[in-house]
Amino acid sequence: RLSSPGGIALAPDGTLFGTLSDLANGLPGRIYRIDPAGVHAVLYDFPLAAGETAAQAAGGAWPLALTVAGNGQVYGVAGSGGAPRADKPGETPAGVLYRMDPASPAALAVLHTFVPSEGSLDDTAALAEGRDGWLYGSARAGGAAAAGMVYRIRLDGSGFAVLHT
Repeated sequence: RLSSPGGIALAPDGTLFGTLSDLANGLPGRIYRIDPAGVHAVLYDFPLAAGETAAQAAGGAWPLALTVAGNGQVYGVAGSGGAPRADKPGETPAGVLYRMDPASPAALAVLHTFVPSEGSLDDTAALAEGRDGWLYGSARAGGAAAAGMVYRIRLDGSGFAVLHT
């Protein structure tokens, strides 16, 4: 049962990657794969420590948009959680951007933690790789005017910049 389906992305080989979550039943998020033959596999479950809420999950929770980049890696955003940022004291983490290697999904890496002044991710979040090799994304809420933003980040997680708010 997909109580909260998230994003889906299609790889060049026909593999479908998707996300879902069911916070009410203790599943803060999952990334799955369906290969061209229709075989389904769970690749990654976003973990919660005992007593931890989705908003406190350093590795993120509530996965949303995702894309498969030209390097074969899966990139996505999760709308809750993240580790506090030293450069943004006093701002509560508001989601993460992550990278996952489909061949080694347990090694999911958080590349960026969002804070409300940058943007807050929700089910309208988008993520795509540009022809220039950067990832581009958007958020409907947050940002300087609390009206959303468009950002970019390199595939290695460096160079995050808000392009418009």
